Amino acid sequence: MSRAADTAQLSPLHAAVDVGDLLRVQALVAAGADIEERQHYDAYGPPCTPLFRAAKKGQIAVALYLVERGADKEATTRNRTPLTVAAEKGYINIVRMLIEHGANKDDALDGLRWTPLLGATYHGHVAVVEYMLEQGCDKDRVDYNGYTALHWAAECGHFKIAQLLLRFGAKLDLRDNSGRTPADVATLHGHRHIADAIRAEEIRRRDHGFKRDRSTIEGAEEHAASKRPRAEREAEEAAAAAADAAADESDDDDDDDDDEEEK
Repeated sequence: MSRAADTAQLSPLHAAVDVGDLLRVQALVAAGADIEERQHYDAYGPPCTPLFRAAKKGQIAVALYLVERGADKEATTRNRTPLTVAAEKGYINIVRMLIEHGANKDDALDGLRWTPLLGATYHGHVAVVEYMLEQGCDKDRVDYNGYTALHWAAECGHFKIAQLLLRFGAKLDLRDNSGRTPADVATLHGHRHIADAIRAEEIRRRDHGFKRDRSTIEGAEEHAASKRPRAEREAEEAAAAAADAAADESDDDDDDDDDEEEK
């Protein structure tokens, strides 16, 4: 079925959402269109809401409008939420908007038990993975076959994503349903550079203590900083700068005293 035929089969609201026509969407909603109206996504897809369609199509302006109008952010299509599908597609702006508006970032309702993080990892969307880790999503949730996000990064060869997961403290020893760790999976699929990175991280955590691991601490600090109010962070930075200045003045005074004693 052609694109034109697909659109012709849609209701006016779904057709407007499909092409990202915000003005038309606004007019239809103002005229009483149901923002939870379900229609088949295409000739073969299951019924979905306008918000799900907007998320899957990457229509950020329409998606934001629907959310602000009260559209159900957790309404599922084949047990997948708008956030899940946006993460799988790599639409970082929609992912960010949905999470900022309170969408559940760890939903895993479909048969695969895929969270948005798992979907973004599988498809290799680095920016989405990094943002979700910064937002504190569950980096060690497992899917139907026992895979964590690190398992999927290892299997698919997504080195940058594997690095992010290591930096944010993903567990290295969780085993899938076949008893394989992420390093085992990386080796099995020929991604030795990822296996080597995981094993190097194992050594660092063992030798230096997981809590003192610099990459883990930096990741945790960045996540914590993103959760704090901006005014609070700026006040703390100003206080720290004042303390440093005071310490410098104290050091200068001590140096002057030492010079006087030498004379």
